Amino acid sequence: MIGYRVFGARAGRLASAAFICVLTAGCTTEATDGSFGKGDGAGAPAPAKSSPAALVMYPKLLEAAVPRGINMPRGLEERSTQSWDMSNPAICQSNGWRDEMCAEAIATAAGGATDYHTQNISVQMISFNHAADAARFFKGTGTEDDLGANPPGDAIDAYTLPAGDRGWTGRGITVRQGSVVAKVEYAWIPGAEVPGRLMDITKMVVDRVKQTQSGKNPTASLR
Repeated sequence: MIGYRVFGARAGRLASAAFICVLTAGCTTEATDGSFGKGDGAGAPAPAKSSPAALVMYPKLLEAAVPRGINMPRGLEERSTQSWDMSNPAICQSNGWRDEMCAEAIATAAGGATDYHTQNISVQMISFNHAADAARFFKGTGTEDDLGANPPGDAIDAYTLPAGDRGWTGRGITVRQGSVVAKVEYAWIPGAEVPGRLMDITKMVVDRVKQTQSGKNPTASLR
């Protein structure tokens, strides 16, 4: 399934990191699995000859790829950023990744940004030894309506967040770049005027993963 360009949309539930649960009071436990095949024009990143180890995203490399507050749109502050190895798979599961993914993953990471009142962004990542391993877990069907004709990443899908107890709602995108799968979720309170920047954040996340996988410092930012 390497080189399988995917994009789509679906409504469904997905678990968020602990901090978004606090703000939205609406946690779920199902990981996204929807996608739509377009062809085989896109593939996994070419190995970085100068730094081949960078292609395997162990905890510290994966954490480095997560955007910090300074990379996010102005007006949003960074929430805690952290990474984990798989010595305790329950952490992987508690972040909403499916059991079969956690069984083969090598690391997970999470971070995000918020204004603490009206909007919250969460970014979660999970990495595998090979792009083919990540591709096996990214399957399903959908359409390109919500994502456009040329979305970022090797595979991508959009979904709607379920409403939380306080009425928080939002959108999410799951994207695969090589051996890494990332979930980007944007939630806000009812009536809030939230800019349509979910895709911009997703593109930044993909660029940061690409940079890290190539042995470079992840510098992609929205500022």
